[in-house]
Amino acid sequence: MTTIRPALFVSLLFAPLASAFQNLSQCAICDGSNAGNVVIQISPDGSVLTALPTPATSDEQFVMIMNLLKTQSPTAAVLYMDVIWAGDMAGYLSDLGTLLTPQQLDAPIPFEQDYATVKGVRVGAPYFIDTGFLYYRKDLLAKYGYSGPPTTWDEMEAMAATIQAGEQAHNPNFWGYVWPGAATEGLSCILLEVFATHGAGTIVEEDGTVSLNNPLGLAALTRMVNWIGTISPPSVTSMNNPTSLAAFTAGNAAFHRDWPGALSTIKGTFVEHVTGITLVPSNGGSTRHHGTLGGWMIGVNKHAVAQARAGQLVAELISDAHQIAQFYSHTKMPVSKGIYMGQGLCAPSNPNVTQICDVGTVPSDYLVARWSKVASPNYQATSAMVYSAVNKALLGAVSPRATLALLECQITLRLHGEGALPMQCLTEIAVSTWALTTNLVLTAIALVVVTAAAVGIAVHRNHPVMKAAAPLFCLTICIGGIVLLVSNIAAGLHPARYPGACWATAWLTCIGFMVMMGALFVKHWRVGQIFQQVKSGRAMGVVKITNGDVAKRVALLVALDVVVIGIWMGAQGSSPSYARVMQASTCPCQNADLHQFVTACTLNAGGLWTVVVLHGIVVVWGTVMAIHTRSIPMLLFNESKFMGLTTYNIALIMVLTVPVMVIAEANPSMQLMVRSVACVLVVTLTIVVLFGYKFYLIFSMTPDQITSLTKRTVMDAGTAGKGDDPDVAGVSVAASGRPTAAGTTRPNNHL
Repeated sequence: MTTIRPALFVSLLFAPLASAFQNLSQCAICDGSNAGNVVIQISPDGSVLTALPTPATSDEQFVMIMNLLKTQSPTAAVLYMDVIWAGDMAGYLSDLGTLLTPQQLDAPIPFEQDYATVKGVRVGAPYFIDTGFLYYRKDLLAKYGYSGPPTTWDEMEAMAATIQAGEQAHNPNFWGYVWPGAATEGLSCILLEVFATHGAGTIVEEDGTVSLNNPLGLAALTRMVNWIGTISPPSVTSMNNPTSLAAFTAGNAAFHRDWPGALSTIKGTFVEHVTGITLVPSNGGSTRHHGTLGGWMIGVNKHAVAQARAGQLVAELISDAHQIAQFYSHTKMPVSKGIYMGQGLCAPSNPNVTQICDVGTVPSDYLVARWSKVASPNYQATSAMVYSAVNKALLGAVSPRATLALLECQITLRLHGEGALPMQCLTEIAVSTWALTTNLVLTAIALVVVTAAAVGIAVHRNHPVMKAAAPLFCLTICIGGIVLLVSNIAAGLHPARYPGACWATAWLTCIGFMVMMGALFVKHWRVGQIFQQVKSGRAMGVVKITNGDVAKRVALLVALDVVVIGIWMGAQGSSPSYARVMQASTCPCQNADLHQFVTACTLNAGGLWTVVVLHGIVVVWGTVMAIHTRSIPMLLFNESKFMGLTTYNIALIMVLTVPVMVIAEANPSMQLMVRSVACVLVVTLTIVVLFGYKFYLIFSMTPDQITSLTKRTVMDAGTAGKGDDPDVAGVSVAASGRPTAAGTTRPNNHL
């Protein structure tokens, strides 16, 4: 909420009392030398008009009027508004299309009409136009041998330095150039002109682009900073328009930048007959002359009761007759077609009389608008950022480069939010080097373990212990583990530098996990199928489950995973696979301008959770089967307990990892470490638990011991039924596809 500052309160306390009148001709303060110095109050019945004085400065006038609008004053009806206020005040103003005729609305030139229109609604009626010009001392230019005013900044600086050096010999208060360098709206106007005349853009472009932080902008601001103490007094950093004009009219400056209204103040002063006026200099070459668009509009408070009477007053204020009168009395530049900027209204040229027409022809592209429309309703705030930061640069507290970098961040944040901030405004919370290194080391160690296991399985594939465990599927588990571990490497890649890293991580993780877990899952299923009749205690026949049968089921699970991931990618569409995700600083000591982000994969959430659920189902189902098969007697080598333990480990790791990954989303180093350790544990525990004891038996047992173990497991299988049912001893298993005789066993039965 806008509040009245102490300075504003004091200015209102000592301001002239409101004066009542019946029509504008009776209002002595409605059209003073400072436009917009009243708010016209209208009684609800429209019979009583009162001129309410406003503070002297534009910034304080804005605060006062916004307070009246936000409190929905029923009498504060007609408002004098700076052209830059329309965007910020639009929500509180009447649609003038309902109060004025089309002819009245069409009177100003199109450029002015556009500036008075916000989101298609005509909220202001252009009253008069302003723009910046360069005032100069004609007598001093002639004295020092210059035939005319400068046209470029270099020329102006050279002239100012030469004249200053000569004049300071007898007037130590004399300076070459004075201008409003205080932290006020006037400084934003000056900066815009210097930027535009250097070809550096308009600070915020019409499409909303914050453009000020560029090399030409840096050159422009550096030029302004270099003026201080060379051709401009250090005190210029505290001068506003009136105080800098006072220095000029006192004869203490060769050049001065101001609005056309300054001509009224110059009349009757020491420099009245020796002042010239010209365009703001360019930077030479292909650059152009530009002056900041200023001026005032008239608006109507939409909460005022007397809307019709307010419309009548607005029509009178913007009429050609009133604009012509104001041109002659206060040098206010008309906005209406035919008399625009005093066209046809000036007296014949007189070297002893300064008038606006002395400028000559104003180029059609001379006016440069501030960013008030595109920044609506944040212009006042962003302009305050500009003039505050630039004033600090003029004081030498901050370098021009740092000033522009800061402003780019501040303005972008205010207008477009954190997501639009350029990289120089941000601090990335990146994966730490230690996390990347640890991830690679752990993954490399695990890859060595898995590869060694795979080689061992291949080498000893015909050993009875290994053959009983189906070497093909043991190798499949190893291959899945290797793919899953490689996903750790993809996860450590920066998504912005490696755009495919996010999807590569997803594919490798999902396929690797499903190949490894799918093979283990199907092994559980086969064990369960073979021995489910043993558990029931019924007589058994031949159970024929070939390696081909098992392979088909593994392939089906992997194919299902591929389809789901494909649909996931389709749902993602053309959306980027990664994005900057802003993070609040967890440290209160951090600077308020510090904006932290992580570059995170932003894959479609629906697809992500579908994959998580699918894998979760496989893990849960596998865990259930592991529980059911944990005590089944195995031929040759009891593998069911080891498979069960492996599945329990995978389920536990998965349950612990998913929530920790979600909690650690703001810490990419922790996220990488959690998923890295989880993958390494899943793979290495699977390999060690499943194959560790197998390799121990292979390397430690003699052939006779293997034969003895074979006979003992057959006997165990024969007495494992309920109540030692003798029928159980007749179980025949033909995992290889070749049925066996009841009561016998084959050493190559694969589980």
